[in-house]
Amino acid sequence: MKTLNDTLASQLNKVILGNKAPSKLTPAVAIQLAQLGCLGFENGKVTVTKRGRKLVTKWCKAKLAIKTAEAVRDLLKDKLSDPGSVTQHRAVWVAMGREDYTRDEILIALRDLRTIGFLKSYKKSNNNFQVFWALAKDEAETATFLVNG
Repeated sequence: MKTLNDTLASQLNKVILGNKAPSKLTPAVAIQLAQLGCLGFENGKVTVTKRGRKLVTKWCKAKLAIKTAEAVRDLLKDKLSDPGSVTQHRAVWVAMGREDYTRDEILIALRDLRTIGFLKSYKKSNNNFQVFWALAKDEAETATFLVNG
């Protein structure tokens, strides 16, 4: 089964928000949304289904995550420009604006950037407040070990 793409999600979101009447959707878009189970008929009118609302909510959340990750990436390019620089989650959140982003949005962005290989994280102890973030291209901290003197 086909999934919701950006064009379909955008059009469906406009219908949900009331910015576009379902009758103003192009036939191709309306058919694709109906095939996905996003549009239904109730009392002779085209309506957005529960599934359609869930898919649009998921799409909006994903778009926000991408936008946040891009903003965090741009901030960290400058903040971690010196070799060996590290930061913590809270410092990133404060720099991004605590009123503009939630703690979880920043943490998800950091994790996403780690997943794609832009960042790396490590703990200095088992304490979750001791998680540090660094650019993945930086060398890892190396420890010198001596064997029996």
